Amino acid sequence: MNRLLTLCAVVITIVNAKAQLPKPTPQPISGARHPALSPDGKQMTFVYRGDVWTVKSSGGRARPLTFHLAYDAYPVFSPDGKWIAFGSKRNGNWDIF
Repeated sequence: MNRLLTLCAVVITIVNAKAQLPKPTPQPISGARHPALSPDGKQMTFVYRGDVWTVKSSGGRARPLTFHLAYDAYPVFSPDGKWIAFGSKRNGNWDIF
């Protein structure tokens, strides 16, 4: 009986402690550069560690669009928002991709 009471007390303590923990909040990406908003305002793109990323402007997990050794920069959306162009030195000089 004593073990059962001890077990119940431990379970209640753990559940109570877990319920009191604050929910983690997303942290801003430090070092993000060259942000651009899509024409409809639903997406944004930016450069992080030399690659182009995109994320919903309402928030969420960002996803990489490029992964290259060369530095990709200055992303912009096309007027209809379907394409993203960016500059890169992949061939030694700045080109648009």
